[in-house]
Amino acid sequence: MMAPPCLNLAILFVVFVLHKTVISLLRDVNVQLFQWSHVDVANECESHLGPAGYRWAQVSPPQEHIEGNAWWVDYQPVSYNLYSKRGTPDEFADMVKRCNAVGVGIIVDTVMNHMTATNVTALGTANSSYSRYSYENLYNFSDFHHCGRNGNDGVYNFTDRYEVQNCELLGLADLATETTKVRDTLGAYLEHLVSLGVSGFRLDAAKHMPASDIQAILQRVSNHESLHVSQEITIGSNEPIQPEEYVINGNVQIFQGASDLERLFKTDGMAYLVQPLAWGPAWGKGYVSSDQSTIFVTNHDLERNGGSLSPADPRYLLANVFILTWTYGQVDILSGYNFTETGDGPRQLRVECGQFGWRCDHRHPMIVGAVKIRGVSDSEPVENLITSGVNRTAYSRGSRAFVALNNIPEEWIFQSGTVIGMNEGNYTDVLGSNSTTVQVCPQGKLIGNLVVPGFSAVGIHQ
Repeated sequence: MMAPPCLNLAILFVVFVLHKTVISLLRDVNVQLFQWSHVDVANECESHLGPAGYRWAQVSPPQEHIEGNAWWVDYQPVSYNLYSKRGTPDEFADMVKRCNAVGVGIIVDTVMNHMTATNVTALGTANSSYSRYSYENLYNFSDFHHCGRNGNDGVYNFTDRYEVQNCELLGLADLATETTKVRDTLGAYLEHLVSLGVSGFRLDAAKHMPASDIQAILQRVSNHESLHVSQEITIGSNEPIQPEEYVINGNVQIFQGASDLERLFKTDGMAYLVQPLAWGPAWGKGYVSSDQSTIFVTNHDLERNGGSLSPADPRYLLANVFILTWTYGQVDILSGYNFTETGDGPRQLRVECGQFGWRCDHRHPMIVGAVKIRGVSDSEPVENLITSGVNRTAYSRGSRAFVALNNIPEEWIFQSGTVIGMNEGNYTDVLGSNSTTVQVCPQGKLIGNLVVPGFSAVGIHQ
């Protein structure tokens, strides 16, 4: 009779000593709390984000904007007063203070490229008067680009750098960010946010501004090198503007990554993410080095326009688990709401998870568990790589964590004795819903079979 895989027959008596290993936890995951009010963000920091180990909460643009219920009105600034449909200046300041107190920094989605697309005179959410090229006590006609292209100054040819960065995206009045006045005004807005305690910025439509203009604006902000900056740089075929230009300012959002994740999880096979070429900078165009990359499965634009996995897809959670437990980039998690039309705002401003379309994706046990795995293992290498076909993969992160991803409907069974690289002990699955116990013997081998359900994952950590 063969001995069990973990049994050393020379040992007659075994004494187990239980101990805890002290591990410094990494916190680098950002949650995009899309369209959440300031009050709800503050409450969420205290009740969930801080305890779960999230590092940042990204809020929708907080400045005064045009009136309306659609989400995109937030991205048409009227002034830099902090009155929006999500709250007041006092509520914003209180949110930043409360979130910082529990270790969660606030990232502000920041609109610097443009103002509004209106052709009439109107009032914004703080009653500031504005028209397309005139903003009360702020900007006038000479503070905008008027590129003289296409009969309406619009951007149509994305292979033309001048047009992309000097004409109007979707008819939005394009700020002349090369001028001292505009740079000073935008720098003062960012400085005010920093003075309130924000931790950084996501720069909307960054590719429509030269990287040097962004750099000049950021240099007007105190301690700008310590801020977390992420820049929206979409890429397309034959476009001259590339993510590498913008790393002088901070991270860039890797849209190619979201596209590749959708393709591999839905059609080609997600095991190709781990071999023969590990997902990351080596994949070429559209990728930059890990420490300069912000990666995500989807965001508020892609969720509405296509080009990424949908939160309704059973593979969506698996893809988020993968990017959280892999070695590449800083991770953003979208937490949004269900909608019918792409422009729809939330059905109710107050967030009630599971009600009125609010999904609260960041609270899902698989995502919370993966954040914990990342926190204890991110400095560790990928080891003990296992694949079974093109849609199943497993790996350890040193001896601190092990993850198995099953991207097909049928269950995946790991036989007793499989080497998974963990230290000896009993572990509880933090990704599944049934708190499976995983036993590991001194050689890093499984004791007993491990079953991973279809379209699910198992993850354990020290």
